[in-house]
Amino acid sequence: MLIENEKILLIKHRKLKMWLCPGGHLEEEELPHQAAEREFFEETGVKVKAIDYLFQVETDRTQYLPNPIETNLHWVSQANYEKRLQSNR
Repeated sequence: MLIENEKILLIKHRKLKMWLCPGGHLEEEELPHQAAEREFFEETGVKVKAIDYLFQVETDRTQYLPNPIETNLHWVSQANYEKRLQSNR
């Protein structure tokens, strides 16, 4: 979500025909904040850096990653969803 000057950048989702924040799916081995930055650029052409709205601290021994405000878990197809259910049993 990009908020600047009290405005939020939205995109018109092609399939859902509604205005949403830019977003997308994780690539293999990709962390959520990396996916957010990549998807945002792919959908808007705007380069952004994900930040944690509370705080972010870097040390020489640890790394704090930006926490998403919201995460939506869904499956692109029914077949993928059923395959995932079977692998969790």
